Amino acid sequence: MSFCTPTHFRIMKYSAHGFIPIVQEPLFEANAIIQTVIRVLGVYKSQLTGIGRKQRITEARYIALKIIRDNCPKYTLAQIGKLVNKDHSTVIYGLKQFNDWYDTDTFFRTKYNLVLARLKGGANEAA
Repeated sequence: MSFCTPTHFRIMKYSAHGFIPIVQEPLFEANAIIQTVIRVLGVYKSQLTGIGRKQRITEARYIALKIIRDNCPKYTLAQIGKLVNKDHSTVIYGLKQFNDWYDTDTFFRTKYNLVLARLKGGANEAA
């Protein structure tokens, strides 16, 4: 279990009476995201959280960071970094690199989509 597991977060919705909070469940837990990335992309957790800079390891790390950032909005950059043993500036750089690679590298985009499909329960799509 991660050190901070939000069970819900608040979103403000505009109504005729002004903004009202609504409760929305996060789609995935951070640890489930990390475990799925590890299984789908074939890296070890020690590699994901280690200092390795090989492309397949950094790709897995950046995919995990992006999915956690998008699905666990209560996590700060520092909290996300702590999950993979990195600091907040590394998370910022990783998210920027993710966007660059996603836009230009179709193989990277395929890996990301495989992880998302597995998270959403599409085991047949991700296999």
